[in-house]
Amino acid sequence: MKNIIWLIGICTLSILIINCTNSNVKAESTIDSNSDKIDKYAELNQRVRKAGNISTPVELIKYYYGEIDADQDIAISVDQFEKNQYKIILIQENIKDDSIAGMRVLMLAKQDNSQWTVQDVQRTWKCQKGRGHTKFNTQPCN
Repeated sequence: MKNIIWLIGICTLSILIINCTNSNVKAESTIDSNSDKIDKYAELNQRVRKAGNISTPVELIKYYYGEIDADQDIAISVDQFEKNQYKIILIQENIKDDSIAGMRVLMLAKQDNSQWTVQDVQRTWKCQKGRGHTKFNTQPCN
């Protein structure tokens, strides 16, 4: 009887050790994924700092997006949701492509002492009729 109780105790202890080890691995991977998100924009933020001539949210998203032709149908909106925090949206419509009809870039950024820091960028697309979804979505068009 003592052997069975001893065996149950060892098994229980082993299960606890395995669960603790797995939860530590999960916690570390969560931390790593958060630091990856920060590092994901490090190069962009470094280029923005070097550019030095970006003073508005509109200039920031145009810098990120690249050269805009006068023929392109582009709208930019800015929402300041905290003192120095901005949600900037660039929408390009009527893209001359057989599958993509429009693209939307959502950027979250903050400005401290005239210095911009991009915190997140999300791109979504909408497809031409018959080529997939017709509302902005992360899924590719056919």
